[in-house]
Amino acid sequence: MARLKEGPIQFAAVLTLSLVVLAGLAVVAVSTGAFRKIQDSASPSAAPFDVGDPSGNDSELLQAVSAQCAQSAASCESASVAALDDAHRDEGLRNVVLPASFWSLPYDQQELILVNEERVSRRLPPVQGVTATLDKAALRAAKSHKDPTYGPAPFGWASNWAEGPNTVVEDLEMMYVDGYSGAEAGNISCTSPHGSGCWGHRRNILQEWPQGPAGSELQMGAGCVPFTARGDQAALSCGTLFVETIRPAHNTFTWQKALKLGA
Repeated sequence: MARLKEGPIQFAAVLTLSLVVLAGLAVVAVSTGAFRKIQDSASPSAAPFDVGDPSGNDSELLQAVSAQCAQSAASCESASVAALDDAHRDEGLRNVVLPASFWSLPYDQQELILVNEERVSRRLPPVQGVTATLDKAALRAAKSHKDPTYGPAPFGWASNWAEGPNTVVEDLEMMYVDGYSGAEAGNISCTSPHGSGCWGHRRNILQEWPQGPAGSELQMGAGCVPFTARGDQAALSCGTLFVETIRPAHNTFTWQKALKLGA
């Protein structure tokens, strides 16, 4: 249903690490242990979440979605949200909360909401917002069907690229079907059951940012362009770019605005 490719996870503190090049992308292995325990500091009695690589793909979630996406955009949208709720429940998370206006929002705002739904449901700090500069970098990459790049970044950056019928399906692919699946691989960087490119998109989305000094924050850019996919089905090519910075950001859309919309 989708093709996926994740860009570098780069941190200033580990730039001396060598890069492993897989199918045209670079992955730096940093602090993405098999499973990381995340505890909500405000609720010390709550059970911690496992944040890391799942034991396998949750491919069944996409079977019904695929059939609905062949019918109409509206049925594809409702089926993809239902599948994302199922994926969350399978991991012991709450259902996703999307604004009523979600599907009419610009793509960068949709991407920010989806990323933060994945992060805050696991008690990770949200991305603060999207900026015009990072949006432009992500959109350029989306038009070329490749990972966004950025630099120099003082404390680190990461990027993803995916193709799919809508942003929610792409989130499903990157978060829950990013492992090895043989010849039918959606993640073109996951070439073996334990390859270093497997679950790379998920790791980028769930990285334990910020890594920098006090005052640093995580910003994001996103851009999608429609195109005609194989089989003459309409699809989106989307790039997302995460950058940690301490410079004041001029956000065009913030997580606080998303919450006011109903996220």
